[in-house]
Amino acid sequence: MKPVCVVHVDGPTGSGKTAFVECLLRSRVPSCVYVRVEHDSKLQAPISIRGVFHEDLVRVAAAGVHDTILYRYGECDSEDFETELGPSAARQLRIVEGDLIQNFADCRVFVARLPTDGQRLLRVASGPRRIRLRPPARMSSYERALTENWSPTQKPDESESHWQLAPGYEEMLLAHMVVLSLRSGDPDVEVDAFLADAVRIRRDRAVFADVADPRCYRSNMTIVAADLADAGHAGTRKAIARVRRLWRGERR
Repeated sequence: MKPVCVVHVDGPTGSGKTAFVECLLRSRVPSCVYVRVEHDSKLQAPISIRGVFHEDLVRVAAAGVHDTILYRYGECDSEDFETELGPSAARQLRIVEGDLIQNFADCRVFVARLPTDGQRLLRVASGPRRIRLRPPARMSSYERALTENWSPTQKPDESESHWQLAPGYEEMLLAHMVVLSLRSGDPDVEVDAFLADAVRIRRDRAVFADVADPRCYRSNMTIVAADLADAGHAGTRKAIARVRRLWRGERR
């Protein structure tokens, strides 16, 4: 059975995904279940473990979630996922952190840090286009169908320059909202450059054509810089308010 609402939180390791979930839970969300999804290529069958036994699960439970589940899988299967979750699938709200195994999400949030070494989110590359997709075993059945037998369209002259995303940021193109998680000491000029690049991906058709894959679509995407350690930060409040509107169906 499809849950009333699914909020998916994704991003590179250490980007602040769990911190964002904590902020969301402390904003008085309805009764919900938190699912942390992890891929383990050694597993022959998925496993789900309920309860608080992992540091991040302790943090989430302390923030007020109704139920916590750690779900580990070897190959993505949405039916197995729903079966393993059991009665929790009928909760009013489901927050999923990690891989998205289901074929849908009402709200997709990508939490990111600034690229390392002062690099830009968008950079110019030459040679064949390379778009890094997740392995098929980590894709939902819908994503696998879209990307099967697909390869980036090459330009006539493979030495011609093209736009490329910084490694690890490919999934942000699927998000309804991108949250740049600020750290103390982040240079303002780099923060501004990241936000400008994120906006350009959606507004510039040529840039989007270079960096997108078949799963992506050009739609409105909210981009926010937020200090997730400070619930009162203007960016944090804006990000939480946006998610609340999305799960209520107020997409505007």
